[in-house]
Amino acid sequence: AETGRTLVHGFDDPNVIAGHGTIALELEEDAPDADVIVVPAGGGGLVSGIAAAARGRVVAVEPQGSRALHEGLRAGHPVTVQPQSIADGLSAPFAGENCIAVCQARGVES
Repeated sequence: AETGRTLVHGFDDPNVIAGHGTIALELEEDAPDADVIVVPAGGGGLVSGIAAAARGRVVAVEPQGSRALHEGLRAGHPVTVQPQSIADGLSAPFAGENCIAVCQARGVES
């Protein structure tokens, strides 16, 4: 606030989540007969955005040693985990609160 800049969270901002929803629209246009969309979870922004816009089943996947979204969905709120995976780009220390809420509301499987 002191610099006049606006912080946009990389995966838990509602506008970022909504922007990711356009991917689901493109997937459904290109593969209308697909019955499931499998999405890497990370902090949850991509998968929650896709889930918000997708008509069908969405499954979030995470490395076995870095299950921040899975644990957050189970608890109903962000849970801090210690990522234990070489897949750094898929590992987040927690899933976002907005991401968890969207994934729960849309029935995302993990």
